[in-house]
Amino acid sequence: MKGYLPNIELRFYFIFSVVLYMTMMYNIQILSNASLSAYNLMDDGWKIFNRKVDNYDSEWQVFKELIANYWYWFAIHIICTEIFRFTKFKNISLLYFIIGAFACFKIYNMRFFLALITQTVICYGVSTVFKRKTHIWVLTSIWLVILNSLKFESYFQLAVDTLDVEESKVHDFLVIFAWCILKNVSFNLERISCEEKDKEKFTFIHCLGYMFYFPSFHCGPTVIYSRYMSMLDYLNASIDKEYNLEMIKTRSKHFMLQMLRFFGWFVITEIGLHFFYIHYIVMSKSLKSVNIFALFGLGFLNGQFFNNKYIIQYGIPIAFGEFENIPMPSTPRCICRVHKYSDMWKWFDNGLYEFLFKYIYTKMTTRSSTVIKKIFASFITFFFIYIWHGFFDYILIWSIANCVCIVVEKFVYDFIESESFNRKALKVIKTENNLHRLRAYIGAHILIPAILSNFFFFGGTHFGMEFITRTYTNGFWNYFKISGTIFLLYPIAEAIKRYEQQRDSTKKKIIY
Repeated sequence: MKGYLPNIELRFYFIFSVVLYMTMMYNIQILSNASLSAYNLMDDGWKIFNRKVDNYDSEWQVFKELIANYWYWFAIHIICTEIFRFTKFKNISLLYFIIGAFACFKIYNMRFFLALITQTVICYGVSTVFKRKTHIWVLTSIWLVILNSLKFESYFQLAVDTLDVEESKVHDFLVIFAWCILKNVSFNLERISCEEKDKEKFTFIHCLGYMFYFPSFHCGPTVIYSRYMSMLDYLNASIDKEYNLEMIKTRSKHFMLQMLRFFGWFVITEIGLHFFYIHYIVMSKSLKSVNIFALFGLGFLNGQFFNNKYIIQYGIPIAFGEFENIPMPSTPRCICRVHKYSDMWKWFDNGLYEFLFKYIYTKMTTRSSTVIKKIFASFITFFFIYIWHGFFDYILIWSIANCVCIVVEKFVYDFIESESFNRKALKVIKTENNLHRLRAYIGAHILIPAILSNFFFFGGTHFGMEFITRTYTNGFWNYFKISGTIFLLYPIAEAIKRYEQQRDSTKKKIIY
């Protein structure tokens, strides 16, 4: 492994990280095997393990039920779209809409479908009549208010009665409605600013096809309209060409390998939930009595499960989109590979990052903007994230902490990577290797609060506050051990990023 430090030193850090992760997992295994009061309330797991399985993550359970009960709609989608490509059917968006609309109607009901299409019709009408981005954002604010209102108990029951569905289906509606908000913003902002020659790519049928594209209808990820439009361009360019059997073989092979990959991650994740009852422990057990390895093991495994969950939930729609020549955003990168928190935002949910960067942040600032203006743009971006996720205290804490951490990280790294700092530091610490170690130690202190902020998102306010308390209020020696641990993990993540950058640079040289 090539990095900024000698390989023998990186090997030491790698061995340390493996031992640390194994120790944390061992401590969680002990907690999972202890006498848990609600053990018998968990679902029965796979017979081969003769154990219960942690079923306390509702989002994961909903996703599994969706795939188990409605997998055939994914099959219908991909078969029908490929047949229509073979027959040179020009309006693929109409087909996407028909499949998505029928699936929505069959899985839910007509009221559910009408509620979603109403949002799309109103947004399209507003962009048609007013042709101003301000009106789109005002309308988006109204949708966000409605979305958050329905999460309150009094209005939630109103949604149950209005949609005429059971409570679990209302949760589905809120998730799908939130995805539709992002898609409507993307489509209509692009439509307002498009050139005259591209107007034909912004018809109402294209809007409906984009909105009801079934593979990403329930679970995301965020796919901005310009990516969808690239598929339309490719389709129009190839409409007069013969159907390429070699190309379909290549696409099919890539698709199958992707699906096998995500199935493998699914199996690994399910096996993990048989032995590590992380969600149940967070919800029901007092964390004050657990040791530091078990506590941070809970944080690590919750983060890793969250990572795996979205690799699978985003990965399946991404595989379908790539098969259909939509340039999809990348799947989430492993959280263990991150040493700068700004990279977490770029590469964990690449589609959401692209949406926020393109439609919010860059519309308020440029590279030459003042520091104050950039900070304000970051604040507005994270304010949108908070509102879109929901008016909950743990989301508010997570959003504010993320915003502060990224702004501080930017200032710190601009300083420690500047020529002035390097020149002065080298006079004292002498070598480039020591300079990289110093940066890693400083970077570790910036990374700690960013990591802790995510525990609020994973497990709620009480979970996050336990980490804050254990990290910052238990004395200097305790904090020294925690920061030292992060410092030892930091160079491995940095070396992985350096390797990936060199690999990608080599690929570009080969291509061009």
